[in-house]
Amino acid sequence: METWALVNNHGYRSNRITKVLAPVIISLSLIAFTSSSDVSAAKKKKRQDLRLYKVNKDGISQRLRFTKHKSKREGCQNLLLKSRVFKVSQFGFKYCVMYSKKNCEAGSEMSFEHPNVDQAETIELSQGYAWLPIGEHDRGERMKSWMCIDTEEQL
Repeated sequence: METWALVNNHGYRSNRITKVLAPVIISLSLIAFTSSSDVSAAKKKKRQDLRLYKVNKDGISQRLRFTKHKSKREGCQNLLLKSRVFKVSQFGFKYCVMYSKKNCEAGSEMSFEHPNVDQAETIELSQGYAWLPIGEHDRGERMKSWMCIDTEEQL
């Protein structure tokens, strides 16, 4: 029975080392895995995003791409350039308000409507809908900033 166990350079039998080290390695890896999964779960944030769409000169709807990082933040955000917005959708925020002037200037709130719901126009865009700005231009209305709120505070 002793013949199958190999002896390493120090005279220890490798099956003894395996019997001792295996449980230690397994327990350490379990501790590391469970602690890292708790940290990653704590770091997970609710998914929030605001998507702005424009219509190009060919009549095709396109997402405004330069809002990628700003659209995930709460609070007032400015567009780099004044853009004509055809459609807005948001999820993860309590509501969002679009402004026609920079820095969310009071009095420049834009009105929106939902095409499939008989509802009065609103400035507070709730999540889950494709909101259309109310205006006379076929390709949308000019917008310069927005503010998204994720708490119970009001404007």
